[in-house]
Formats: sequence, C-alpha cells, structure tokens
Amino acid sequence: MTQSINRLPLTSASAPVRTASSGSPAAIWLVLMLALCGIYLWQVFQFTPNAPRDDDLAIFVRLGTFKHWSGWASLGDLLKHHNEHRLGVMSLIAYAQYTLSGVVNFKLLALMGNLSLLLAFAVLAWGVTDRKSEHFWPVCLLGLLVFVQWRYWQASVWPMVTISGFPAILFAVTTMVLLARSERWAFGLAIGSAALATLSQGNGLFIWPAGMLMLAVQQRWRAMAVWTTLTALVIPVYFIGYVAPPSHVPISTALRNPHLLAGYFLVFLGNYPMPGFVGPWRLWLAGLLGGGLLSLSIWTILRHGRQNPALAGMLLFCLISGAAAAMGRATLGLDQALSSRYAIIPSCMWASLLLWAGSRRWPGLSASYGVVLAVLAASWIWSYQQAAPIIEARRLEAELGRVCDDGCVEHLIYPNLAEAFPVVHDAEKDGLFHFPRSKGCLACSVVPLVNAHVVPANAKPYHLVSAKDGWVDRVERQGAALQIVGWARHALAQARVLEMALPAAPSQIKILPVAREDVATMLGDPRHANSGFRLTLQFSDEVSAQAAEKKFCIASRTDSGLALLNGQPAICDHLFLK
Repeated sequence: MTQSINRLPLTSASAPVRTASSGSPAAIWLVLMLALCGIYLWQVFQFTPNAPRDDDLAIFVRLGTFKHWSGWASLGDLLKHHNEHRLGVMSLIAYAQYTLSGVVNFKLLALMGNLSLLLAFAVLAWGVTDRKSEHFWPVCLLGLLVFVQWRYWQASVWPMVTISGFPAILFAVTTMVLLARSERWAFGLAIGSAALATLSQGNGLFIWPAGMLMLAVQQRWRAMAVWTTLTALVIPVYFIGYVAPPSHVPISTALRNPHLLAGYFLVFLGNYPMPGFVGPWRLWLAGLLGGGLLSLSIWTILRHGRQNPALAGMLLFCLISGAAAAMGRATLGLDQALSSRYAIIPSCMWASLLLWAGSRRWPGLSASYGVVLAVLAASWIWSYQQAAPIIEARRLEAELGRVCDDGCVEHLIYPNLAEAFPVVHDAEKDGLFHFPRSKGCLACSVVPLVNAHVVPANAKPYHLVSAKDGWVDRVERQGAALQIVGWARHALAQARVLEMALPAAPSQIKILPVAREDVATMLGDPRHANSGFRLTLQFSDEVSAQAAEKKFCIASRTDSGLALLNGQPAICDHLFLK
C-alpha cells in the first residue's frame, strides 16, 4: 500500500521568513550604511583645510564673476573653460555656499561635493540593483564600502575636485538610470542631467557618446538617433573658445605611442587598490587588474547590457573617461595613472558590478557574505590608514599658511605667484574669503611648501618633505655664488648635516645654526629656535651658478630616508643615486 507523503515547508506559517530586505533587518543595514557615510563625512570635514590650494583659485574667479554680475557677458565668464573643464555647476555650488554664509568655506564646499558622491551611490544602487532581491540591503552595504572610501583621498579633500568631479559622477549616473527607462519624460530628464554633467567637469562630456552606445545596446534606434544628433551638437559647442593650456601635451603625441597609451589605460583602470602600494611591481599589478576589469566590463555590457542598461551605460561612461585620460596624460608616465584622485573611476566600475552581481540569486552568496564584508571593511580601514598621514601633512601645510602681519601671504597656494597673489588679494578685497592672520608666520617662500605629489619613503631613496620637516625658503644668486636659505627639523639630530645632490658640489654639507623663532612658534617646539640654515656655494662662473640654481637637490636625513627640502622631484630622481 502506497502512502502519500506531504512535503512540509521548511518554516511554518506562524514563523514567516524575514528577508534582508524586509522589516527591521532592512533598517539595520540602512543604519550601518548611514553610520559609514557619517564617519566618512566627519573625516572629510576634519581633513579638509579651510584654505584654497592650486586650482581652488578658480572658485574665487567664478565668485568674482557673480559679485560683479553684468548680464550675458558675466554668464560667458561663468561658463568659460578652466583647462579642459567648464565649471558652471561648481560655480553655482560655491555661490550658494557663499550666499548662505557670507564667505567661502572650503570645508563646507568639500562636504557638499562629497554629499553629491553619496547621492550618486544611492542613484546607482537604485538603478543597477535588483531591488526585489533578498540580498538588496546587504549588497548595498558592500557596494558602499567599495564606492565611498579613502583610496581617492586626493579628490575627497580637494574642494575644486569635490564640487566639480563628484557632481559629474552624480549626473552621469542619473543620466544612465533615466535613459534605461522607455518613457519620454525620462528621456527628457536624461538630456537635462547630461547637460549638467557636461557643465560639471570635462569628463562629464563623455556621457553623450556613452549614452549613444548604451541606446545602441538596447536597440532603441529612434532614441539613439535623437541622442546622436544632440551629441553632434554639444561636443563642438563645448569647445568653442577653448585654448589648450601650454603645459598640456598634445593628444597626437600619445596617439603616436599606442603601447604607452594602452599601458596607461590599463593602469588607470587598475588604480582602485593601488594607492599606498609601492615598488616597481605595482604598475604590473595595476595593469593586470585593469585588464581584468576591462574584460569583465566588456563581457557584462555585451551579455547583460539589454537586461541592465543602466549598468552598461555606467561602465561605458567610465571606460570612455579612462580612455580620454590616457590620451591626455599618457606622456606624463604610467606612475601618473596611479594618482589617488583617479581611483574614483574604477571605484564606480567595481561598485556597479558588485551591486548588480550581488543582488542576483547566486548559489552560496549568503554563506560567503560575511567573508566578503570582512574583507571589504578591512580594505576600507586599510585605505584610510594609508591615506591619513598624507592628508594630515597636506592639512598641516595649509594650516601653516597664514597671512603675516605685514600682509605677506605665507601659504603659497599656487606655483605661479604672479597668478596667485592678485587673485588672493582681490578675493579678500571683495570679501569672498578672509585669510587668518598670524604672528608666527614662517618666512615667505618662493615655492610651495609641499609638492602635490607625495611619495612614500620606501618608494624612492627620498620622500618629499612635509611642511613640519623643513623647506628651502629662497635661493639667491649673486654673481657666481648661490645662497640657499631655509630650515630643517631633522638636521638637528644629524650633527647639522644636510645632503646635497648637485654636480661639482659636496654630497654632504655641514651647516651652522641660524635663528628661526618663527619656526619654533609655528610648530610649538622651542627646539626649532635654531633650525635655520644658510649655505653659500661658490661656482667658477655665473653660467654654472645659473644652471645650479634650477638643478639642485637638498635633503635632510630622517629615520625613514631623505626628506627632500626643495620641490624638484623630477630632477632629484636622477641626482640622488643612493
């Protein structure tokens, strides 16, 4: 006799299944994500100096345009190029912050830019993730750990980048999510979002060709025809009045070196885990990782682009941005592709892929979630630990910068003083910014205190000095003699010996103490009262002295190597041999 066996459910009706996307578990994941965002924003606020640096001066120029508004002429000034960027959105954000507070606050600008990055993640998660998946909320936490972190610290605390580059990412993500929809209203909003991306930063322009390719993947030929027409109109208009900066290498130079172009592109895509890594193998590792990301992205676009067009569009936008960066900067060397601020692009790509793949119903995903979460959390903490000392040195440099009682701007925020001083003083005169005064100013330098490219000590035989370690304040040439004046903290513990790299000059130079009460006051350490030095180098003729004025390297020995006291790393690379 055969008995029928009723297969009972694994759970009874009285104990319903609580998925990660329902009830209190969803609230727990949301609280964890909000906590992570809060920690990140608090760190941004702590690390961002309330002082302009380098291209931040463009903010003053744009605000001056608002302050002296004269109709259409001022509108043209507002939207004109800064390098290859049109910074209309940045100008509006800065003006809004200035209007609310009455003065430019660079900490608040950095916060506003990073808030747009967090909003970009929310839109990305909404657009590429399967929101019905039981893994939706846990995967969003994983994606947030990948998308928002300190691998691109240079972008996070640089106001000029945060309020131009991060909004460009927000509008790019929004455009792709809207284009993925078939409604006409979504298509119209996508056009507006793409226009905002274009006016945020230079790479925002690439949303147009990326959108065109995305619509082709979807086989929406009519929408593609309209978008292609708009692309053909926008790109030529964007470059009206554009003049390439003299410092920019022509793109044709990179195109004549396809191997260098391809290498830069792959290293750029592999930048994500590289900041903090040192050693010659890091370029090979970045290139291999970039090649893997490129292959995975192309496969995803071709295989799943029609099912998830927002994902395909975002990957296309990032790939085009990377290719454009390679064409513009490949001639600067592969190391430049590992600049911290570029890591935001591969971060977007990895986060997009993780959000999409994690929300799918993969076997064993729940079991491996804890391991993936632990790895990504450890990676987030590690990236912070790697970045924190460097960011702190930059913050200290900015905080050392003050306007002395005699009006001298001691913080040299731009390499070209002829450009910096008029903009700075005009900004103060217009009430746009108030530089703090200090009685303990260091002597005004003729070069910035810290070069923008900070190199770890074990990456090269020297490391770039931070503002608290010393600096060459000025170099004076008098006939065939060269006089070098500065201060060095570590020389105090090294029998007052500086190390020098210069043809026909001694490798080590003994120095006599020179009073520097300003250094002791600024650093809060009385031991630095005699940390100054003054060197006189005698040459055979004026021509030799003139050549040495531009090609010398001087350093102070530290526990971790040599601290370079003058910002000429490209020269010192070749002169320091040990």
